[in-house]
Amino acid sequence: MRSGSVTLEFIVSVPIVFILLLGIVTFWFYCLAQFAATSSLIEGTRQATLVQSSGLVFDSVGAENDRVDTIVATLNEQLRVHRLEIADEANGFTDHSDLANVTIVVEFFQQTPIVRPVDAQFVPERTTPPPADANDVVITLGFYLTENNDSIKSCGPVPNWLAPIGFDLEGSHFQMTTRGRLE
Repeated sequence: MRSGSVTLEFIVSVPIVFILLLGIVTFWFYCLAQFAATSSLIEGTRQATLVQSSGLVFDSVGAENDRVDTIVATLNEQLRVHRLEIADEANGFTDHSDLANVTIVVEFFQQTPIVRPVDAQFVPERTTPPPADANDVVITLGFYLTENNDSIKSCGPVPNWLAPIGFDLEGSHFQMTTRGRLE
């Protein structure tokens, strides 16, 4: 009878398979968050090039009809599908507690870069790309992969399920920059 060795193999292999499964699912959530950020940033940059010559004011706090607010609204439309949002209550974008917060930096030619939300916990670090030309818009998007500062402790695009075994994602972030040109 091999019942003892089969039980031992089962006891040893199930935790390993479970940890591997958690790792695969965590990586899948990371890929999903990366796709969400990439697709929304591309769409937001496209919208930014369209509103660049619209005659709208670049940014006015509290007003809901300026260029930066139009970009934020477009990005939010794409990001909310994946439990992400740009929460900027000073400009009419409410903070939903079940969505993870995203920060963007919008740069138009010869304008001071605008960070939304203004009181962001995480501001994407800018590398030193060439400055925006007269027809360029540069948008940088960034967010923490896990966000455990909310009351429900499950907010964030990537679960931190492997932290108990030493693979902690706390403090890790995603950042991406795109450039659009109005031709």
